[in-house]
Amino acid sequence: MDQDRFDSLARRLAAGATRRDAIQALAVATVGLVAAVPAGTGAAAACREPGAPCRRGGQCCSGLCQGKKGRERCRRVPGQGICTIRNNVCRTNDADKSCGGAGLDSCGCFVTTAGRSFCALGALSEVVSCERDRDCAGQFGAGARCVRGGPSDCPDSPVCRPRFPDPLPA
Repeated sequence: MDQDRFDSLARRLAAGATRRDAIQALAVATVGLVAAVPAGTGAAAACREPGAPCRRGGQCCSGLCQGKKGRERCRRVPGQGICTIRNNVCRTNDADKSCGGAGLDSCGCFVTTAGRSFCALGALSEVVSCERDRDCAGQFGAGARCVRGGPSDCPDSPVCRPRFPDPLPA
């Protein structure tokens, strides 16, 4: 700020402000605060449904954004059920994130190591560590996925989870 602008500002502040000046300043500050709110909070945090335009998987409820460059769309993933990447047992630390709807508590919503939403069987008698989905097929079958977090306390290391059986939405 140069000397003349500083002097002008100092004179305006010393002269006092009118109510109109105060209201204008408040309006400008409010607009500035609204513009500064980070994306991903409030309503903006809602994920996008299949068919909606996207740029990356994290915008989609399924975690999958596919298509030709500039024409990408959110897609459903196998085993997603009614789960979304926002409705994740380990992310929210909430064991009530059931993917079976009313009365089905033997499944839970997880996010795979590939970043996809997945409805998995809840309780496991055996914990198998993994790095990717293919590590799980031998133990739990072709629909199994490697999910971030594991048993009820969701440790850092990924574990295999079998897919919850249909008839949930594919």
